[in-house]
Amino acid sequence: MNNVGMHRMALALAATSSLCAQQWSQILTPTQPAAANCAAMAYHHATERTVWFGGQSQLTGWPIPFFHETWVFDGRGWQQASPTTQPSPRSFHAMVGSEWSSQSHVYLFGGGAADGSPLSDLWQWNGTTWQDLAVSPVCPARCNPAIASYGSGLWIFGGYDPVTGDNLNDTWLFGSGGWTQTADGPMARHGARAVEGDGLTITMHGSESTTGILSDPTPLDRNQEGALHQDLRELPIARHVGRDVQ
Repeated sequence: MNNVGMHRMALALAATSSLCAQQWSQILTPTQPAAANCAAMAYHHATERTVWFGGQSQLTGWPIPFFHETWVFDGRGWQQASPTTQPSPRSFHAMVGSEWSSQSHVYLFGGGAADGSPLSDLWQWNGTTWQDLAVSPVCPARCNPAIASYGSGLWIFGGYDPVTGDNLNDTWLFGSGGWTQTADGPMARHGARAVEGDGLTITMHGSESTTGILSDPTPLDRNQEGALHQDLRELPIARHVGRDVQ
């Protein structure tokens, strides 16, 4: 299988699997990230590698270990990276691969720290190391938002504020001028996943709100200046905290 075929990949309970020709197969690797909950990963187009970061240990007991290791997967095996700088340990963060700038990057936003506080920092992976993009204004801190590469920037919707206990429904766009808030979207939620479709729309699906697990597909039309609207055509099954690699 070539590296491009690794766009659809999952890591759970320290097992790596790939999806090819509509079938899953387990990939046995000599080394791999530790089994973790609520980590994130994204595809770095320039190096044709999937990048994995963070998460929290599945072991019981207190305090729960949080990770800040960076791993890359080339379609055959995992290798731990040794970046000169990196984000702090966290879980429930969001990651996405993007080619909207002059170079290919993976972006990491927010999440929850080991002490339970939400994070609002934005990091950029260039294939070898992380860079903290200290921009102003910032998107407010949150856990488990939906993120996608969108047009000439990044798009974030919703998430969860562990301090107030509230689900969020605000929409933020990131570009050369920093973060900009746009119109609020559909019902407040966390755990949704989003993917850019034709370069003009983002489709978001699968999340949890105060009313339960949702299954409403919600397209974002660039021509509507960031506003979200609902398309109630055939609905996939409702699900909680879906994961993808973009």
